[in-house]
Amino acid sequence: MKTTLFLPSLIFFIVLLVGTPAQLSACSCGEFPTFCERAVDHDKLLVRVIDHQIATYTSGFEEFFTQVEILMDLDQGGYADTISLVNQNGVNCNADIFNWPLGDSLIVSIPFAEIASWPEELSNAPTHASYDLVGCGTYFLAVEDGHLGGGEVELVDLAAFIADPFNNCPILNSTEEVDPFGAVQLTPNPVKEELRVLNLTSTSIQFQLYTIGGQPIHNIDLRAKQVGTFPMSDLPPGVYIVRQIAELQEQSQLIIKH
Repeated sequence: MKTTLFLPSLIFFIVLLVGTPAQLSACSCGEFPTFCERAVDHDKLLVRVIDHQIATYTSGFEEFFTQVEILMDLDQGGYADTISLVNQNGVNCNADIFNWPLGDSLIVSIPFAEIASWPEELSNAPTHASYDLVGCGTYFLAVEDGHLGGGEVELVDLAAFIADPFNNCPILNSTEEVDPFGAVQLTPNPVKEELRVLNLTSTSIQFQLYTIGGQPIHNIDLRAKQVGTFPMSDLPPGVYIVRQIAELQEQSQLIIKH
């Protein structure tokens, strides 16, 4: 049985983390299955690429923008007809659609809030409302002939995705799941009111919520592609542990309660 960072070793890890300065770390990204594992839970838009532009700071550092026309707001987020998306700038691994062919359509996820304004020293900044895609993950899916995916990726009909993105997201055509917890999401973290638990894997997983001292609080069993919640509003602020148990394997994750 594989056990990752549970209780005594986890407490040591917390002490080590507190005493260690933050460092930048690299992350690997791919168009699939990152979107299906993470971004499918965010605001989703069907868009058409209409322009690209580069803005430059006085220091010479550049920001890359892609303007898109929104064809369909899948989650009714109330976006303008045209918005600007901030692309990869070489610092983080993220959804880079700069230089994407004009006129092509995409399914885009908006994981971060709108950037209200840009500093004056940034010349040629977009006039449209801009949304930051920067972060580890890929937040777009290419649309071609009414389908998403293809090649080594499961082909999904666009209409089926729009009707039910959670259960109709194109995934890698593979029966091998190296990491059974790779498609599990615990969000938001840090949390205030409610911790949402998404089991996007193809197997059943038991989730157990503990205090940092190992006292059990709640547990839920989720089948494949199910969503559950842990109520957190009545718990005192601090560090908690969510233990995830699948067949013959388990791991634990830290949750911060504000």
